[in-house]
Amino acid sequence: MKLCHKCKKEVDLDVAIGRLEPCPHCDAYLHCCLNCDFYDTGAQNECREPMAAYVRDRVEGNFCTYWRFKDTKPVDLVSAQAARLGLKALFGGEGPKEDTRDQKDKLASLFKKPPAPADAEPQRASDPLDAKAKLDALFKKKST
Repeated sequence: MKLCHKCKKEVDLDVAIGRLEPCPHCDAYLHCCLNCDFYDTGAQNECREPMAAYVRDRVEGNFCTYWRFKDTKPVDLVSAQAARLGLKALFGGEGPKEDTRDQKDKLASLFKKPPAPADAEPQRASDPLDAKAKLDALFKKKST
């Protein structure tokens, strides 16, 4: 089945498609890279045909002699639905969805310090040498 890249409607043409041939449904060019079998965004120059010349505009009609209308297979909706149901059965149904605000609050609470008791003394800035001694003791190093 041949589909137009723009409107996704089936194109039924029995003649060779010329460079400026429009889609009968939306008037988009049919002889363009986006409708070509060799078009691949992951390939160099977005084309799997190594001998093809670089085409700047992928939507416009072009003179590429390697162009071949991409044959798209219809989607089997029955098997797609069966696959979704199988995945749902395997991984369980959709549970209750939490609000994203609740999820962010839970994540933030993991990294927050617990509140200090009301009767605790406020912490004072400590002496830098005292802090170094505490770190050395923590890592079991001898002070110099």
